Amino acid sequence: MVKKFISALFLLSITACSNYGTLSYNFQPSYNINSLNISDFISFEENTLLEELSNYGVIYAEVSVTHISNNRIQFLNTIQTYNEPIIATTILEVYNGEFAHIFGETTLISENITSIEPKERFIILQEPLIIGHSWNTDENNGISKIISIDETIQTPFGTFENVMKVNTEFPNGDNFKAYFVKGHGLIKYIVSDYREQEPITRFIKKYR
Repeated sequence: MVKKFISALFLLSITACSNYGTLSYNFQPSYNINSLNISDFISFEENTLLEELSNYGVIYAEVSVTHISNNRIQFLNTIQTYNEPIIATTILEVYNGEFAHIFGETTLISENITSIEPKERFIILQEPLIIGHSWNTDENNGISKIISIDETIQTPFGTFENVMKVNTEFPNGDNFKAYFVKGHGLIKYIVSDYREQEPITRFIKKYR
């Protein structure tokens, strides 16, 4: 469950749109809280390069959009960890006000499989994007809820304002907190595994 959520959030972070380069910045988007939608946080670019800072795990990733068909996007991901690179194929879907992870395998799949029957459905975001909205995350009875849309978050890459915070709880005690910025995507997430003493905190930076 923990690995699945990390995978979904990680891919979300590398597909969210960013055009701010490598400099630190104070990012303060302004928007009408009643008009937010999935497209404000999610868009897709080819050959995105991402760096993550954390206490262990992913160093960076290169991701390529290999196929787009209707509302589905297929990705090839090369994820560099502290141990060895991982190759993965993933499909995400934007449909009916939801952004979801529907397929993921740690293998290279070059052909177009966007029409595949969903292997799973892990809902990362769901409209309406307003405080208090909650949804069933997946078949493991996870519950996600939008806690705030006006957080101020400091990261090693800058300070962000008007940040949307999403909290996810699972019956086994796992907890996830994800922080999104309009026009930028995922900037930080915290993973608390009930089997571990310390939570994992990761910060995301894009180069292109």
